[in-house]
Amino acid sequence: MKKNKKKILIICGLVGAIILSVIMIIIFSSPTKKELTNLMTEMGSTFYQDFYKELSESLTENKVKEEVSKLSHIGMSISIDNLAENKANEKMIKKFRKCNSKRTIITIYPEEEFGINDYQTEVTLDC
Repeated sequence: MKKNKKKILIICGLVGAIILSVIMIIIFSSPTKKELTNLMTEMGSTFYQDFYKELSESLTENKVKEEVSKLSHIGMSISIDNLAENKANEKMIKKFRKCNSKRTIITIYPEEEFGINDYQTEVTLDC
């Protein structure tokens, strides 16, 4: 009888340790808010630069700057849903599985000079 109790306690201890290990792996494998912010900034910057390049293909440099300057106060808001349309973002988007895809956004504010790299970003995470 004592041997059976000992075996049961050992088995329960092992099962508990396994469950605790799995929980710890899940907790520590989730990206931090800082990591998610950096990913949003990277994807959003690429999105904006591609947008800028597309404008440059059809408008003069002055017209591009004029169009982009209109966004300087209101910003250009881009959600995870928008970013997910780019296949290059596929792996990064998976890290946002615990986030609301419509309310997790990056807003890009073009700045004076209004060149392709003249902007500030603001990330809003809803995770």
